[in-house]
Amino acid sequence: MQNGDILGYKIYYLVTYSPQALEPGRKWEEEIEVVSATATSHSLVFLDKFTEYRIQLLAFNPAGDGPRSAPITVKTLPGVPSAPLHLRFSDITMQSLEVTWDPPKFLNGEILGYLVTYETTEENEKFSKQVKQKVSNTTLRVQNLEEEVTYTFTVRAQTSVDYGPGISENVTTGPQDGSPVAPRDLILTKTLSSVEMHWINGPSGRGPILGYLIEAKKRDDSRWTKIEQTRKGMMQDFTVSYHILMPSTAYTFRVIAYNRYGISFPVYSKDSILTPSKLHLEYGYLQHKPFYRQTWFMVSLAATSIVIIVMVIAVLCVKSKSYKYKQEAQKTLEESMAMSIDERQELALELYRSRHGVGTGTLNSVGTLRSGTLGTLGRKSTSRPPPGVHLGKSPPRPSPASVAYHSDEESLKCYDENPDDSSVTEKPSEVSSSEASQHSESENESVRSDPHSFVNHYANVNDSLRQSWKKTKPVRNYSSYTDSEPEGSAVMSLNGGQIIVNNMARSRAPLPGFSSFV
Repeated sequence: MQNGDILGYKIYYLVTYSPQALEPGRKWEEEIEVVSATATSHSLVFLDKFTEYRIQLLAFNPAGDGPRSAPITVKTLPGVPSAPLHLRFSDITMQSLEVTWDPPKFLNGEILGYLVTYETTEENEKFSKQVKQKVSNTTLRVQNLEEEVTYTFTVRAQTSVDYGPGISENVTTGPQDGSPVAPRDLILTKTLSSVEMHWINGPSGRGPILGYLIEAKKRDDSRWTKIEQTRKGMMQDFTVSYHILMPSTAYTFRVIAYNRYGISFPVYSKDSILTPSKLHLEYGYLQHKPFYRQTWFMVSLAATSIVIIVMVIAVLCVKSKSYKYKQEAQKTLEESMAMSIDERQELALELYRSRHGVGTGTLNSVGTLRSGTLGTLGRKSTSRPPPGVHLGKSPPRPSPASVAYHSDEESLKCYDENPDDSSVTEKPSEVSSSEASQHSESENESVRSDPHSFVNHYANVNDSLRQSWKKTKPVRNYSSYTDSEPEGSAVMSLNGGQIIVNNMARSRAPLPGFSSFV
């Protein structure tokens, strides 16, 4: 270094990490130590344990400070912690309390836990003992203490090195300064399923009564057991169910009031209560259980469920049968649609006879027309009629020369007494055919809706004749046979038109409106 000899060295160090938290608003400050120019090492003392520092070095002379060296970071080793802070007690009862403390000011390492030690302050041959318990947090609930006995509690923190010094405080179980005065006149009343307790409250102390401790003790037991702790403020009665007690056991009860300062002295029951047997408890429970666990409710619910199930099954069965019948009807309809034209025609004639009661003579004439005169146009169906249609036995067919055929009922009603204007002399075969066609006119109405029926097929052939018939006045006539005409020829009237059928032997003349194969 120029400008003179080195006068010494300055060491700068600053805390970069510490297990102890600083107070709000404060920061770690950089500290300086000066050493002589001849020194080549130096020890920093009074550093915090388990703390990380940043250290820098520079040389100085009469001209001033030189530049700082590169910083290095060093962390001190852990040590034992200091004593915990603020040891205090809360929720003190006759046999228990809760002890709480704060962590040490100087942790000097990572806190692994705390050791809590408590013992009776005065020596006593019956219950003098020392208890040690390790905990990882800063609170502990202590049970099974002696009533109205003073205890000394000591708490120490632990690091990886060892336990540090402890903090100690004394506490006495039972009522504290400011606690309520003990209730009085505790009375017990047995019911079928519980014990009813009644008492009279005393003064509430420095604060209002927050609740009560209900405790019970067996006849042969020396310690009291807490049954319930109420938090609803001041009250004068309480009910204890037998189901939280042992059956066939004698119990003594006591009640303790408490406020935010502590508990009162207890009030004891004068008599003990013998709880019922287990069988009696079950019977009593049956008398007081809620409605949804009563027998009548369960039976009603089961019966309702059965009725609903039966109704659902019935509905499903009905729907299944309906579907089955629908399928059968669909199948029958498909079979009927698959019938030939002749089968449909014969079925329509049979239905007309069963519904309107047409005479056998008229039906036989129609049958004669189908089987004789028009026998070459179709064939009789051999299929069985559908169920429900009664088919009677056809009477023997008379000869055309011996039977006089007449038109249908509507034509007869319109018959005029003057036959000269409307009568027509026809050949025997023509009379038979025309009469048969007139009697089947109503039958054509029943099958006219079917475009594939026999009548519609041939009635639509001569459309011009039918249209001209509609424009003229209906002919009122009656027909009769004459023996002079040769057999085999017939005049057939279909919807107002006339078809001359020549059915004589060796006659090949085609018929109007019929195919050439006839």
